[in-house]
Amino acid sequence: MSVALQTLLTQLQDLVAQGVLAPIDHHFAAFIARHEDSPEVVLAAAVASHALGQQSSCIALGLRCDGGEAIPGSGIATPTLEQWRRSLACSSAVGLPGESAPLVLDGDNLYLSRFYRGEADIAAGLRARATAIDIDETWLGER
Repeated sequence: MSVALQTLLTQLQDLVAQGVLAPIDHHFAAFIARHEDSPEVVLAAAVASHALGQQSSCIALGLRCDGGEAIPGSGIATPTLEQWRRSLACSSAVGLPGESAPLVLDGDNLYLSRFYRGEADIAAGLRARATAIDIDETWLGER
């Protein structure tokens, strides 16, 4: 494990102690770190997990890469959007829609896989139920 990754995991653990992160956010990041040596990918995993606690099913990478903190109150800066995209694209922990991986990158949105599948299932169900209806415009004109 690289020094940068060890440092990040220590920072994340400190954020748990401070109440900024939930323990599950750190545990998920540590799980990803066992399989991935990129601090950018591990940080993205922590941010995606944290987003769930903030009632968001994904993180919009472009909105996070504004020079601010990866997680509000963390003091951890975000990588550039290009750095994040490049790191995520090279990671076996990140898949595209339909692939099997803990994280799913759909455009610039990063999801935990389970929540991506849930949203995709809901969207497919809505599309299946959506039907065009005929409108009698003469009837509308009578009203």
